Amino acid sequence: MLPTPTQPLTHQPQALGGHLSTCRWLFDVGCKEEIHTQNAHGNNPLHFACRQGQMEVAEWLVSVMDVDVKVAVTVQNKQNNTPMHFACRGGHLNMVK
Repeated sequence: MLPTPTQPLTHQPQALGGHLSTCRWLFDVGCKEEIHTQNAHGNNPLHFACRQGQMEVAEWLVSVMDVDVKVAVTVQNKQNNTPMHFACRGGHLNMVK
């Protein structure tokens, strides 16, 4: 069953929790496009990883997104927040460097 716009997407809770091995497994079994998908609030898995300071997950997501890192980190949600905004607000300055 595919998630509805109000349900969390498969990668999002995994990114939020820093579960890199599960993110990789989901990607390998066919959830490749979901890494680009935004939820009802406009957040994608990279937003969640950056919000929680999950550096390894964020680096992996950017590496498999097939877009330039500058594009990946500037995707805006419905409140115009980017993954980098979330990283800064959370005090995860190592992610911004």
